[in-house]
Amino acid sequence: MSSIKNITKSITETLKASDLKGLTAEYGEVILDSFLEDGVAKSIPVLNTLLAVFKTSGTVKDMMFAKKILYFLTQLSDVEVEQREKVISKIDDSNDYRVKVGEKLLYIVDKCDDHEKAEIVGVLFRAFLLEKISYGYFISCCSVIEKCILVELREFVLEDNLVYSIAFNSDLLSWGLLSFKEFFVDLEEITNYGYEGGNEYKLNKNELEFELSYTGDAIRKNLKQYYIDLD
Repeated sequence: MSSIKNITKSITETLKASDLKGLTAEYGEVILDSFLEDGVAKSIPVLNTLLAVFKTSGTVKDMMFAKKILYFLTQLSDVEVEQREKVISKIDDSNDYRVKVGEKLLYIVDKCDDHEKAEIVGVLFRAFLLEKISYGYFISCCSVIEKCILVELREFVLEDNLVYSIAFNSDLLSWGLLSFKEFFVDLEEITNYGYEGGNEYKLNKNELEFELSYTGDAIRKNLKQYYIDLD
């Protein structure tokens, strides 16, 4: 079995069956730095698998990927095993998605620039596990996280603004946090009494503005407390 299949199997096992209580980023850093083979590390299959891969390859890339997975998992520590298993199995057993949840998460986490983005993906996955957002919206939110600049994402999440302009917020639109507001255009007839050539018409339109997309709304609601706690 290839390393990819091993990692996919182990992360699925971790998500569905492992007790993640007590797993924190601080303790996980100790695991990664000293290659402990007992305690919390031994009880989390995906960490054991990733550490084994690193010991074989010795590459920084593999170590950084293990760190991203670790920070992702720390956000799930308070979600009961039964809840995780129920929600993930529902997606895995459906015919709506060809890629299983565990494998999809590997793709998503691998695309994260660093462990901070992976941690945010964990916050959003927790929201999915607690059935606050659908799996489809979780995937859409992760697409935003992949593209965004985190400093600007934090500002977006913590503000209460609901109307945005094309002059200042085009990046938020391109990331998927915003969508175009309904745009109205109509012709107003102007009567020209006594003049040849008939009536004239005036073009009326509202200003081009953005509003929160459904994905942007989901991100703001589910990341707000995360950013508040960081301050």
